[in-house]
Amino acid sequence: MSFITPKQVQVVQIARRQVEKLSNGAFDDSAYQTALRNCGVSADQEGRCSSKRLTQAGYEKLLAIFEGMGFRHSKGGDDQHWRNRNAARTGFATSRQVYEIRRLAKLDTRYPLYSLCRRASNDQHNEPEQLTTNQARKLIEALKDVLSREAS
Repeated sequence: MSFITPKQVQVVQIARRQVEKLSNGAFDDSAYQTALRNCGVSADQEGRCSSKRLTQAGYEKLLAIFEGMGFRHSKGGDDQHWRNRNAARTGFATSRQVYEIRRLAKLDTRYPLYSLCRRASNDQHNEPEQLTTNQARKLIEALKDVLSREAS
C-alpha cells in the first residue's frame, strides 16, 4: 500500500488549520481523528491516526470533506474541486494509480498502454482512468513484475 507524499501531508495540515479557523473551534482534534478514520486510516497503538498513513483515495476523500467544511485549495479556485473529483473517482483508479501505470508503461515499451489496459479489464477499457482500483492495482503489480524480471 502506498501512502501520500510529504507535500500532500502539508496540504492536509493546511486544510485542517483552515477548517479549524472557519469552525471557530468546533472542528477539534477529535473530529480530525474521526475524519481520518472515515478516510481509511487505522489507528496506532495509542489510538491515534496520522495523515501520513492516508492512501491517495483517502487523501482525495479527506480534502472533499474539508472542502465541504469551507476549505479552498487555492484562491479563486473551484469551490467544488475535491468533491467533484472524489465523486468522479469513486470506483475508478486513483490519480496516483493512473500516474504509476503511465510511468511504468513508459519503461516497458513492448506493449502499448491501451493493450495493457484492455488486458487488465477483460477487454472493457482502453485507458488507465477507466480501470477500477482493483484492476489498476493488479496492472501496476504486473508491470513491476515484468520490469523486475527484465532487470535481472
